[in-house]
Amino acid sequence: RGPVTTGFTVYNSFYYYTGGCYSHPGTDPNNHSVVLAGWDDDLCAGGAWLVKNSWGGGWGVGGYAWVQYGSAGIGRATQQVRYHPGTEIELAGVEVDDGESGDGDGWLDPGEEARLVVRLRNGVLAAARTGIRAILVSESPGVTVLRRQGDCPDLAPGERGAVEPAFRVAVDPFLDVGARVRMRVGVIARGGYSVSDTFSLQIGDLPVLLVDDDGSTVADPFFRDALDAEGYAYRHWDTSLRGTLPAEILSRHAAVVWLTGITGNLEGPDQAALSAYLDGGGSLLVSGQDIGWWMNEAGGAGDRAFYNDYLRADYVADDSGFRTLQGFAGDPIGDGLSFTLGGGDGSRSQDYPSWIRARGGAQEILHYGSLPMVAGALRWEGSGRLVYLAFGLEAIDTRADRRLLLSRALEWLVPEWPDTQRPAVDLVSPNGGEVWDFLDEVEIRWQASDESGIAGIDLHLSRDGGATFGETLARGLDNDGSHIWRVVGTGSAACRIRVVARDSLGLAAFDESDQPFTILQPPAAVDAAAPGETRFLAEGPNPFSTTTALRLALPAPAVVRVSIHDLAGRELARLQDGPLAAGDWRFPWAGRDGAGRGLPGGVYFGRVESPDPAVGRRVARLLLLR
Repeated sequence: RGPVTTGFTVYNSFYYYTGGCYSHPGTDPNNHSVVLAGWDDDLCAGGAWLVKNSWGGGWGVGGYAWVQYGSAGIGRATQQVRYHPGTEIELAGVEVDDGESGDGDGWLDPGEEARLVVRLRNGVLAAARTGIRAILVSESPGVTVLRRQGDCPDLAPGERGAVEPAFRVAVDPFLDVGARVRMRVGVIARGGYSVSDTFSLQIGDLPVLLVDDDGSTVADPFFRDALDAEGYAYRHWDTSLRGTLPAEILSRHAAVVWLTGITGNLEGPDQAALSAYLDGGGSLLVSGQDIGWWMNEAGGAGDRAFYNDYLRADYVADDSGFRTLQGFAGDPIGDGLSFTLGGGDGSRSQDYPSWIRARGGAQEILHYGSLPMVAGALRWEGSGRLVYLAFGLEAIDTRADRRLLLSRALEWLVPEWPDTQRPAVDLVSPNGGEVWDFLDEVEIRWQASDESGIAGIDLHLSRDGGATFGETLARGLDNDGSHIWRVVGTGSAACRIRVVARDSLGLAAFDESDQPFTILQPPAAVDAAAPGETRFLAEGPNPFSTTTALRLALPAPAVVRVSIHDLAGRELARLQDGPLAAGDWRFPWAGRDGAGRGLPGGVYFGRVESPDPAVGRRVARLLLLR
């Protein structure tokens, strides 16, 4: 696939290489980069790389050397260089604008609508593009595109432009916090040109913000691996792609992890944002081997003041001279820790881990070698909380040690994490197979729980098998596990209940009936023509085992109650209670009481009562067979 760049350790003997197989033992950190241009498995007693050096054609063999596999640290931090063809329109940025109909935090939240401001860039080697139109498609089920088309101004080679009007999307209210949704932007232009590009967005307020501030991809994979392995929900902010981090973004996270790799470059805007974050009670983990060098030896007075006052450290030396660290006994972060830098499965990019001293009330948590006076990390608690690692966490030799140090630091920084989990909710009943009569008083039961507490319960009804839940039976109920509902509305054999639980943070979850249940048809006019006299009878079937019906003929409008009674005269179910127009009416009954429970076989009576003397009280005998 072509040459790759790789790390290498230059020993003195390498300067004098003139041919043959070069080999040198040792595990010193890499201090040089070379290009691997080829290989030969038969050279150098086990194979060798063909290395292109950067010292000109007068060195080695025309600028090249054969280096034995595994020698002098060859192969560390290998990367393939990919060249962009620069001939296509591509995404130049996506901004979430949720200030109009959302909470204005700059990312999508469950249940939120927002504008997506998409910017396009024409390739530097591309032809000028005119008549540009962009189309947005969601490739994830949790996001619906409400406005999917927009136009972009004509773009000359290398130019950028925004799509207008901005796209508009809606997020499913039941989408998990931390979920990643994938979107695709298709672009067309005059002359039959078309291309597409994709991007992803992360949903919700996440407790950890990982700020990738090393200008490369060397360090952040190790931080992300440790965060993923320990189960932390986090948002990744790459400053080389997204620019300076606004202070208000930091304040929305329970903890900020700021990595600088080997650059250590915390510039003025970064310092201002971090100062405001710590002054406002934030919790910060900052890591990097050259932070001390950059701010004390290369920086100015303002940089040194920030280092002393906010990183709570005195800078002693650029290189501690050690590659092993141990924790101070009894410290909540460092106790029992012992690890090495610069080798193993780490980044192998650690050459100058700094020597520091704690100041301003900070506590040293790690020291180099067996010398407690040579500190390499500290923690501080005051208006906010801070953990400062004067080395790169990415360079720790083992994944297990990287995970352990990161998790201990975060757990100390944030004693109580915000709730990011949706509530747990279970619909107990109705769960399928129930039959409810019109005007039955039925019990809907559920169980719901959440770390931050249930703020409210909503109940919704579907009469189309769960395709839609357009009827709200109750909203904002207390989480007492039960609600009595009097059955009304159109009958259906494909009914389901959905119970929605919302926690105090607005996160929601739902559960539905596993199987459909039945709501019998309400009283229906069999014949709208007014009969000559009042009649009340059992329509049948009678006897019955599943469903029967009562008939009432009304010669004139009346207020009536139709109910079911047992032999002792107790009312068991109510089928009608209110005014009826004149006509011939039918009342189905499924042999159940008003709570939807099946009744035993036996004799029951249908009764109609009305203050209208023309109706009075009438009874019809029913026989239920079980």
